[in-house]
Amino acid sequence: MNYGEYDTAVFWLAEEIPTSSGPNHSISRNIKLALEKLGILNLGVIRVYAPEQPSSIEAEWSDPGIYYYFEGDKNTRVDTMFFCLMTFASCSRNTPANLMVISKTPLKDECLRVLRALEARGFKVFLVQSDDEAEVFRSADSIFDCTRSLDGSIPVVFDSVSIPMDLDNDSCNSSTSWETDTDPGISSDPENVGSSSLTSK
Repeated sequence: MNYGEYDTAVFWLAEEIPTSSGPNHSISRNIKLALEKLGILNLGVIRVYAPEQPSSIEAEWSDPGIYYYFEGDKNTRVDTMFFCLMTFASCSRNTPANLMVISKTPLKDECLRVLRALEARGFKVFLVQSDDEAEVFRSADSIFDCTRSLDGSIPVVFDSVSIPMDLDNDSCNSSTSWETDTDPGISSDPENVGSSSLTSK
C-alpha cells in the first residue's frame, strides 16, 4: 500500500469487530461522515487491528475502505499499529495530514507522546474512545460524539455555522482519559521511539 497517495488515515485498535446490522450499515461510511463533520473530506484508508478474524458472513469484507489485521496479542497489535501510523506519517506528501486513532482503552503515555510530536509537526490528530465499541460505529454522530482532540477538547463542527458541539454521551469516557504529562526524559520524536516503549508493561 502506498501511503503517499493519502493524506488522511484511520487507525483502529479493536477489541472486537462490530457486525453489520443491515445492508445500509457501513462502518467506513460512518467514519467518513464523522470525519466530514471535522472538516476532513479526503479519507484515504481505515486500518483495523483486531484479536481474531470473524466469519466472512459477519465481517464487512465487501467494504473496500477497511483493511483488517488479525495477529498477535494486544501489545503486538499496538506495536504494529503505531509502526503503520508512523510509516503513514513519514510518507505523507501533504501537510497537514490527518490522523484518527480509535481505541476502546486509553493509549499508553508513550503512544500519546508520539501523537503529540506529530501534532507539533502540523498533523491533525483526533482520538475516539467509547466504552461500547460496537454501538459507537452505528452512526456518524455517535463516532463524532466520542471524538476528542489530543488535549481532550471537543472538536469544532464544520458546517454552515461551525460551532462546537455540547456533548453529553454516556458511552464516551471523560476527555481527561487521553491526557498525559510530558516526560522530558523520553523522546517526543516519533522516528526515535522504539516499538517496545509503546506497549503496556
